[in-house]
Amino acid sequence: GIRIFKVCVLPFYRKFTLTDKEFFFFSGLCAMTESLTAAVERIAGAAGWRMPVPDDAGIHHFLLEDGLDLDVGSPDGRWCVLSCDLGAAPDAATPSGADELARLGARAAATARAHGSVLSIADGRLELFMRVPLDDAGVDVVEAARRFLNDEAQWREFLGAAPAQTASPFSFGSAGWFPGEFRL
Repeated sequence: GIRIFKVCVLPFYRKFTLTDKEFFFFSGLCAMTESLTAAVERIAGAAGWRMPVPDDAGIHHFLLEDGLDLDVGSPDGRWCVLSCDLGAAPDAATPSGADELARLGARAAATARAHGSVLSIADGRLELFMRVPLDDAGVDVVEAARRFLNDEAQWREFLGAAPAQTASPFSFGSAGWFPGEFRL
């Protein structure tokens, strides 16, 4: 039989999580999506990483080499959010901080079209994130994670938080990270 292992009741819908799918019931409509856990398992399996245990907020944290990290969570079961903390944001109250924020903003605007990730500031910290729909069969969460980690490596290098490299560790099929089919 079918085994339901988690039920979440919210004001507008009910969410039933099955082994690898989630069903959302909105006023009699039912939509099936890949669960966050299944998406994280696909990322971990493709990269050869150990599956992390989610924290109390349901976020899976991957701590990787070269100072890279990847947090994977879902605010609503329909979107997978890939994110990382890039460090303290410059202080806009100082002239040098304002100049640095302008430089970061220009870089973020220049790369926005080519990259799926978004640079933001929250609670005085620089954050990079990317939203990936869990219910779109045409979107590969593993490919999105690869692109996100490339973006993170480039931002860390730009911010001076990573050793200077000629390319990110995910470019040109670096076998240590995503072997095989994850080559550019």
